[in-house]
Amino acid sequence: MRPEEMAGKTDYDFSPKELAEKYRSDDRHVMQTGQTEALDEKHLQDGREGWVHTVKTPVRNENGEVTGVFGIFWDITERKLAGEKLRLRE
Repeated sequence: MRPEEMAGKTDYDFSPKELAEKYRSDDRHVMQTGQTEALDEKHLQDGREGWVHTVKTPVRNENGEVTGVFGIFWDITERKLAGEKLRLRE
């Protein structure tokens, strides 16, 4: 999806309701604590199980007040599956 197609959209436009609500809850937590968080999370999308690595960090204004959250995630499903295959061989 191109950036101009994402403008004006929310988590609910890209994710199932339960996942979008979790993302919002995670954002609120980062804003309340002012701390960066990094997590590996399992999720279901289109009936398939997958994994993402998410990093969220607070955005601060010139006074140091938290005004938002910057987040990015990577699909790590293949990495997790490869790790599981290695563990099964041991």
